[in-house]
Amino acid sequence: MPRRIEVLIVGWEQQCCGVPARLGETVSYRLAALDPGLDPAIDPALEPAIDPALALDAAADVAVPRLLSDNHGEESAETPRLNISGLVAGITGVTYPSVPVAGMPGTRTSDTAHPQLHPLSELGTGDDAEMNDYLVLLDIPGDTVLPLFVPSAERTVHQDREAHTARLRALRAQGEVGMLLRALADDAATRLGARARILRSDDAAAVTIEPRRAGAAALHWMRSAEDGADGIRVHLGDGVWNLPADVDQVELLREFLDAAAAGRVEERIVQGGDGFGPLQTVATTADGRSWTATTDRLARFGSGGVFAMAGPLALRLERGSHRYVAWE
Repeated sequence: MPRRIEVLIVGWEQQCCGVPARLGETVSYRLAALDPGLDPAIDPALEPAIDPALALDAAADVAVPRLLSDNHGEESAETPRLNISGLVAGITGVTYPSVPVAGMPGTRTSDTAHPQLHPLSELGTGDDAEMNDYLVLLDIPGDTVLPLFVPSAERTVHQDREAHTARLRALRAQGEVGMLLRALADDAATRLGARARILRSDDAAAVTIEPRRAGAAALHWMRSAEDGADGIRVHLGDGVWNLPADVDQVELLREFLDAAAAGRVEERIVQGGDGFGPLQTVATTADGRSWTATTDRLARFGSGGVFAMAGPLALRLERGSHRYVAWE
C-alpha cells in the first residue's frame, strides 16, 4: 500500500539543480532526514508542522514524514541520503514576507513564522522562480526505507553553542542593564509610539525606533551576546557608537532618544585640505552637552580627481551637512 511523504526543497537548490516535477508524474529525489530538534519558528518552510520532521497533509488531515531534498550535502554514516521515487500528489510554493531586523538599520530577513503558501501544478518551468521554498507531496511504495536522522558531531557542537548563547542572552536580560534597556524601550513606546515605528526583540536587546516624519533621525541599538564582549552598538542618524553595556551608557541612549525626537541631531562634513574631511554625526542634549561619532577621513583612489568610495559614504556626501527635523 502506498504511503505519503512531504519533500522540502529549499528555493536556491531548486533553482540550481532541482528536477522538474508535475502533478501526477513520477519524480526522484535525493533525500535526507530533518532534525526533529529544530525549532519550527527558525527553520524554513516548517509551517504548518506538528514538528520539523512531520508535515500536515491538509487533504487527508494526517501527519506525514517530512524529508529534505539535498543534492549538495556530503553523505556519511551520520548523514545518510537515499534516492527515493514517487508519484507527485501535490506541489506548494512557499514565500515569506521580508521584515526589518531590530537594531540593524537597512537589514531585512525572511519572516519564516508567517509563510505564504501558493498551490502549484508543476515545478521547474521558470514560473515558480519567485518562491523561497517548495513542498512536494510524494506517494511512494509502502515498503520504501526512509533515511533516519543521526546527529552529527558538527550539529551537536552548533546546538551547544546556540544553547550557550541563549543562556548568556537570558542572563544579561535579567541583569540591571537588561532591565534598563527594557524600561527604555517601554518608555519610548509610551511617549513616542504615535510618532515612530518601534521594532524590538522580546528582551529589548535589539531595538529600532524609526520616526514617521521624513527627515527625522532614527535610533537603533543592539546589545552583543558574546562571551567577553558585552557592548551596545548604536546607530543614530548616520552615526555609529560602540558603547560598553553599563548603566551610564543606557542613560546616554536615553539622551540620544530625546535628542533625536527633539531634532537635536545633525550631520556635518568637516572640510579637509583636499576637500574631503571626516563625516560627523552630532547629538546634543537639552542642556548643551554633545556626543560626536566620526568616520575616518574619506579614502581616495586613483589620480586626476577620479576617486571611488562606498555607497553609504557617497550618499552622506550627497546629502551634505544638515540637521534632522524633530519627530513632531
